[in-house]
Amino acid sequence: MVEISSYVTGTIVQFIDTAMFIVLILFIYYFYKAVTFDEDSDIKKTKREDSEKERAANTKKWVEDKIGHSRRKNLINPIKGFIIHIEQKANWIEVHSFEKKSSHEIRKARSYAKETEINLKHALLTIRKHKKKVTGDVRDYFNTVQSQIEATYKYFNDNVRDKFPDNASDPDWDTKVSSIQSSSKKVTAYCGVMVKSIDEFIKGNAGSLNVFTP
Repeated sequence: MVEISSYVTGTIVQFIDTAMFIVLILFIYYFYKAVTFDEDSDIKKTKREDSEKERAANTKKWVEDKIGHSRRKNLINPIKGFIIHIEQKANWIEVHSFEKKSSHEIRKARSYAKETEINLKHALLTIRKHKKKVTGDVRDYFNTVQSQIEATYKYFNDNVRDKFPDNASDPDWDTKVSSIQSSSKKVTAYCGVMVKSIDEFIKGNAGSLNVFTP
C-alpha cells in the first residue's frame, strides 16, 4: 500500500479548501447578480409601464381635446357666421348709408337693415337648437351668447330698424340718420366682441361675456 506523505495530504486539503472558498465566492457573486438583476428588471419594468401609461394618458387627452375642439367648432360656427353677417351689414349702414337725401338711399338702407334682422333671427334659432345638444359649462356659454344676441336684436330694432326717415323730405333727416349710424356702430362693435369670444370658446378658453348694454 502506497503511503501519501503528510505534505502531499496537506497540499490536497489546502487546494480543496481554496477551491471551496472560490466556489463560495462565485456562488455569492452570482446570487447577488441574480437578485440585483431581478430588482433592476422590476425597476425598469415599472418605469416602462409608467412611461407607457403617461403616453397613453397624453394621447387620450390629445384626442379628447381634438374631439372637443371639433365639436365646439361644429356647434358654434354657424352662429358665428350669422354674427359676422350682422356685423358686416351693420357696418355698411354705419359707414355707407344715406350718402344723399333720396328715397333710393332709404330703400337701400332698409334692405341692409332687413338682412341684419334676418341674420339675427337665424342666429337665435340656431343657438336655441344647438344648445339642446350640450350640457354643463358649454350650455351655460350658449345661454350667455343667446342673451347677447337677444339684447343686440332688441337694440337694433329699437334704434335702427324703426328709426328711418319717412322720406327724402323728412325734416329730421340729419338727426335720424346720425342716430341710425351711431347705433349701427355699436352693433358692429359688439358683434366683434362676440366673434372674439366665440373664437376663444372654440379653443376651449371661453371667458366671460358681458350682456350687451348700449
